[in-house]
Amino acid sequence: MIAEPCLNYRFVLARLLVVVSLVWSNALQAQEANTLPDYVIEEFGSPPSYP
Repeated sequence: MIAEPCLNYRFVLARLLVVVSLVWSNALQAQEANTLPDYVIEEFGSPPSYP
């Protein structure tokens, strides 16, 4: 009976760690700025710069 809440907390903690790691990895990928191909810049112009 005592071990059951402990397992529940471990399960919740494991799920929380997975969610945080997924969100963090997506945020890091969003920070990477890739340059646009030349044909896109020729057709639409250069993109605005963000600080």
